[in-house]
Amino acid sequence: MCALTQCKQQLAETHGTHTGTFANGAYLTDPIRFVSLVCGQSPFIAVGGDAGGGHTKLGVTYSTKGVQYFAALLVYEGSDSYDQLNALTSPGYTPFTGDSTAFPHIFTVLQHIIDRPTVTRTARSFLNGDWPFINTLLGLKNASAIHPCPICIISSSSLMRTARYRTPTDRHSNHPDQPALLRIPPEQIVPTPLHLFLGISNRIIFDVFTELLGESCVLDSVSRVKTTHSAGCGGVSDVHQLNGPELARWIKGQDSSASVLSSAVVAAAAASSTAIAAATTATASILTRWLKQLHDSLLHTREWTREDIDAWRCVVNDIHQHWRQETSSHAFPKLHMLHHTIDFAERHRFLGRASEAQSHSTPSSINSFTSNIVTSQATQVSDYAVRYPTRYCAQCRTTWHEQAKEQKRNRKNHVPLRLVPPTRCDSHSFSTQDYPTKSTLALALWPRSRESNPRPRRSATHILTAVPLTSQWRQVALFPESINGWM
Repeated sequence: MCALTQCKQQLAETHGTHTGTFANGAYLTDPIRFVSLVCGQSPFIAVGGDAGGGHTKLGVTYSTKGVQYFAALLVYEGSDSYDQLNALTSPGYTPFTGDSTAFPHIFTVLQHIIDRPTVTRTARSFLNGDWPFINTLLGLKNASAIHPCPICIISSSSLMRTARYRTPTDRHSNHPDQPALLRIPPEQIVPTPLHLFLGISNRIIFDVFTELLGESCVLDSVSRVKTTHSAGCGGVSDVHQLNGPELARWIKGQDSSASVLSSAVVAAAAASSTAIAAATTATASILTRWLKQLHDSLLHTREWTREDIDAWRCVVNDIHQHWRQETSSHAFPKLHMLHHTIDFAERHRFLGRASEAQSHSTPSSINSFTSNIVTSQATQVSDYAVRYPTRYCAQCRTTWHEQAKEQKRNRKNHVPLRLVPPTRCDSHSFSTQDYPTKSTLALALWPRSRESNPRPRRSATHILTAVPLTSQWRQVALFPESINGWM
């Protein structure tokens, strides 16, 4: 084994970057060690996740030298529904190693980080994510419930008001069939600043301004800032609404669409009467000011001073007092959550720094992390099976050889990789421990060319294992482990 391979494997051991796989995803096998090293210099750590692009990520948000980062601990193909999240708690589904051996599943790891932030040498731990994700983790009903807020017990009929914080004995809108996956004090829940900005701003632009100007004028203004999104780089909301960067361009770009709309309001209203023009212009001016204030306050990562908190409290009170008058629409849950942004900033002196922004904007490469690993490694194994069919034991040789040849033909014909029924014999062990990364596996594989080296290197010993994909199917993969002389 070359020195570079040994170095990479040693780093994986010492820094907790070994990866493992399960039915439809991948994960770090020692997340406690990884988090303790990566987040050691962060003043806080926020447990959370996000669903988008057909994948769901669970991980931690942290800050180093004032820059916010998100580290994924587990990624799987699917949504963040309760059933799919709860499936991660199945015994043996994601076995951990090293410092994380004692934890049966990912949510016990995340709960340990919440309960003992000193594991990362930080003083504060939080929970972030979008509203449905947080409610799902806490075992609450969705945002349309009678008591939708995960922080307090406010009723949906009085969203502009405040209420006392939730306690462990409260049962307000608890889901009867979905026990909580995580537990955390309500004052440690980050009040979704990114999604508050996105939700309220898009509501103002697409609902209120459309009512003032007409749909064609709004769509023309939006088209000036709308970008083309690559596949897998965003969610459904990016298609039907404006995302953060687009809203920022809309609010304060050089060709400010807010100014364009304000001019259009004046022109459209002037054709009717001077009184209507004045009222409409005033409404457009107020809404534009709200948009700018939301952007400047909810997303910045600076420390909040007492003056900042007082100014933001005035903004929130202004929005709550005049929302119905200026927009002619009812209150919705995100308006209520603005109350909690004041409390959070006042208690912790920051807000955007612990937001869900980084998990929401994680590059698309992490969304394809799982499929790349599984497909690449299955391809390596199938090619090896065709080149070296005699290297399998007698009981499994014929079945695997034929299946590997079929998969090779399918790849040439652009047929999706077919799952292989599970086969087992006494000579093979089936384990998901010590699953190597893509680069580590490529370095450890035997030579692909029989002409250059007709026999495999004896120093790179392997066993064949099957990675469980579902209860009925398995896919062949290679693991660098001791083979105990069975070849």
